[in-house]
Amino acid sequence: MTITESSKEAYSKTISKIKKDLDSDDDIFKDYKKVIEYIDNKEVSYLTKRNYYNSIIVYTKDKINNDILKKYQDKRDILNKQYEDNAGEKSEKTQKNWTDLNSIIKVKEELKKEVQKIMNKNNLINKNKNKIQILFILTFHLNNPIRNDLSNSYYIDYNDYIKLDEDIKNTNNYFVYGKKNFYSLANYKTNKTYGLKIIDINEEILSIFHIWLKHNPTTDNSLLVNLKDNSNMTSHNLTLLLTSFFKRTLNKSIGSTLLRSIILTELFSENKEKQKKYADICCHDISTQQNIYVKN
Repeated sequence: MTITESSKEAYSKTISKIKKDLDSDDDIFKDYKKVIEYIDNKEVSYLTKRNYYNSIIVYTKDKINNDILKKYQDKRDILNKQYEDNAGEKSEKTQKNWTDLNSIIKVKEELKKEVQKIMNKNNLINKNKNKIQILFILTFHLNNPIRNDLSNSYYIDYNDYIKLDEDIKNTNNYFVYGKKNFYSLANYKTNKTYGLKIIDINEEILSIFHIWLKHNPTTDNSLLVNLKDNSNMTSHNLTLLLTSFFKRTLNKSIGSTLLRSIILTELFSENKEKQKKYADICCHDISTQQNIYVKN
């Protein structure tokens, strides 16, 4: 299995956190009882614990013997089974933060009105720049419920895009604008299965993108979205940005995964043609869409 760069980065951060918390180095993973106790006692969701085990399994594959590795794999598999058993059902946490799609659209439209008041001003403060960025991200996701792939994307003029080598196109994500407008998605979780995806960009997204382009401070490296210090936004950062916005506007903790579930549940659970269309955009098959993201 090929690991994407974004996954490698996430795994690396998890490994660093484990070693820091346990005040140790790579040898700590040989003491599987201590590490498993550490993970089991963490007050986090079982999905986060599963990510801890996945990180350890990938990182220690050539560093520990197979017997110890299997201890971690067994713990991961138990959590995988829990995930499969819960698929299609709202967890208590999901139920608490669930809302209808109309509420999402309503706060997006309210944000759009705020942006219209400031979009023609110069030298916006970070707070107002962030409003434009959130509007862009939210509008994009409402139309194309992908994962957090905007976080590792660049914007590029179509004339420059077509000059890129094919291996570059097949490695990075680009929001392409100009003579033609589309989102070129290559660096994502299931890219080895679905390959390079070209996603159409509608007029609403394009219009907000051009507002954002005017105020986006990262003209040097063409980052599509970014942090306040103009640095690269991680997948986790994007989730926190959305969660903070929805906490403020709806008093709900809605990150990108829950947002995706809400969209797919309300729009596509009964419509077969839409199921096919959005399964393609989301880069998963219809069964994954129905069993994992569409909630009862």
